[in-house]
Amino acid sequence: MDFSINPEGIHRSAMELSDGLGELTNHVEQFASSFNLGDMFGDNSLLAEIGNPMYLGAVDWILQCLRSLEGALGDHAGALGAAATAFQRTEETNAAMSHQIMSSGPFAPAPSPAPMPAPEPAPAPESSPEPESNSAPESAPASAPASTGGDGGSLPGGEITYEATPEVKQWIGEARQIMIADGIDPSLINANDLAIIAMHESGGDPNAANDWDINAQNGTPSIGLMQTIGPTFDAHAMPGHTDIHNPVDNIIAASRYAIDRYGSVSATPGPASVNSGGPYLPY
Repeated sequence: MDFSINPEGIHRSAMELSDGLGELTNHVEQFASSFNLGDMFGDNSLLAEIGNPMYLGAVDWILQCLRSLEGALGDHAGALGAAATAFQRTEETNAAMSHQIMSSGPFAPAPSPAPMPAPEPAPAPESSPEPESNSAPESAPASAPASTGGDGGSLPGGEITYEATPEVKQWIGEARQIMIADGIDPSLINANDLAIIAMHESGGDPNAANDWDINAQNGTPSIGLMQTIGPTFDAHAMPGHTDIHNPVDNIIAASRYAIDRYGSVSATPGPASVNSGGPYLPY
């Protein structure tokens, strides 16, 4: 029997269930805010005076349970995203080791026989020496290396191969340099994975704003290049970089949030899924 599991599939299911619980919680809150026994039996009725507090207390308890379950599922989804990434890297390591084993030792192919040496050509007739030139030949100009965006790979994890605009690559490079100077490990803020998030969340637009999802309905719309909500941005902004509409500041806050919740930018649901050949998932 095959007992293998798919951490990515479980991670996606947990994220979908967490989002579904979030929507259910909001529906319960809306229903609770509009329900009043006094509307049916009169504000001064005994049933309204006794029933309303009991009803609201029960609904509040249900909402607390739903929020706790939603938060737990979100945390488990993040852990499963990190597990999927680690699982993929383990498979790649195993494949490389298998290839190395098969290419050496008793499994290596037998060496091909050495080719027979070709006969030496007859010596060419001597020619008169050419007059020496006083000028040295010009050397061909060296070609400049192609730019890969970000910080060009000068720092670990700084190369961007994902299709992103030049402006997004520049903003990511600036944000990484600021965070690394502040002591953040470069491997936790992979530039290519930051580009994946920016291009999927806002299309590379630092002025993007989401006015239709559940966050917008709760009064905290997603804003900016990385689509952070106000409370999340304020909690993770770096001193001196507190403008949510500034793309560099937005990248810094989103990166610090990703590290706090998932352990690294690469472990967030979106890059973890895209790098494994799956669809982008929101974080």
